[in-house]
Amino acid sequence: MNRETFLSQLKEALADMPEAERKDVLDYFEELILDKAADMGVPEESVIAELGSVQDVASAVRASAGSAGTAPESPPEPLDDGEMGDLVFTGDAAQVRSLVMRVSNSRVNVHAGKDDQVVIHYTQTRQNRYTVSVENGELVFEQIKPAGLLAWGIGVFLEPARPIEVFLPKEFAGKANLVTSNAKMRWEDVSAWGSLMIKSSNGAVDIERAQAKELTATTSNGRITTEQVGAQGAITLSTSNGKVEATKVRAAAVSLRTSNGSVHVQDVKADDITLRTSNGGIDGVIAGSAQEYTVTSGTSNGKNNLRGHAHTGPKRLSAHTSNASIRLEFAQDAPE
Repeated sequence: MNRETFLSQLKEALADMPEAERKDVLDYFEELILDKAADMGVPEESVIAELGSVQDVASAVRASAGSAGTAPESPPEPLDDGEMGDLVFTGDAAQVRSLVMRVSNSRVNVHAGKDDQVVIHYTQTRQNRYTVSVENGELVFEQIKPAGLLAWGIGVFLEPARPIEVFLPKEFAGKANLVTSNAKMRWEDVSAWGSLMIKSSNGAVDIERAQAKELTATTSNGRITTEQVGAQGAITLSTSNGKVEATKVRAAAVSLRTSNGSVHVQDVKADDITLRTSNGGIDGVIAGSAQEYTVTSGTSNGKNNLRGHAHTGPKRLSAHTSNASIRLEFAQDAPE
């Protein structure tokens, strides 16, 4: 179903809503479809399919709005003017050994800031509210579940939350666990002494110039890209319906997985490398030489330039896909 048909049918399904509210809903879904299709690099029809049927969307919106004969949920308690608007949390970096963020429909960007501070810039409204706490070295930033018209239960909001900007020391002496949904995540120029875990859905994840003890990034219906990233242990990148790209990556083990998307590597070095997808190609350059690796590979309905690999080196490379080709080279063997 295309965007015009979806919006036309949704308009008819919400005929019992007040005109102003119905217009807000239709405007929001049109913007959502356009933005998600552009962000994920997929057709608008794919985004619409993820929303569910028109009737399911209309029923959820109508029920939350109280238009189906039931009373709407109570709105959030009123906030003082001082609690709304653009807010800033500033904490002592020496007192933070763990950063936990649990939000939804909110883009999160992490940057390098001052060496002695953890700073979070966020915007609080009556629909998008947050709590911040620090206890026993753990900083928890969490979104309060909304009520009323915005709690549709389908993973989207009429009023999208504004991006959350996080500033950490360039060398963050702790671990981080960041979770959002239906939004992008970006981490750049910050190394964590502990583990780094980033999770989203229906949004891209980008990580650049970062180190961690271990690194895990997960999303769905969105790409994952990493550049100049390293880990003492494993780096695990996993998505679906999106591509995975790793450039200048160093770790003990690297696992890149997706479906219905491509896997691209450039100057990836690890003792154990796993590249797996379906309906997408695998290509790029592995650091080192072919003789360093024992290789297992396979595809269907595509070419595989690793098929004749005969070396049995101490390192392991596994590359598998379907309905697409595998084209991997080794840096030291590439012709000048």
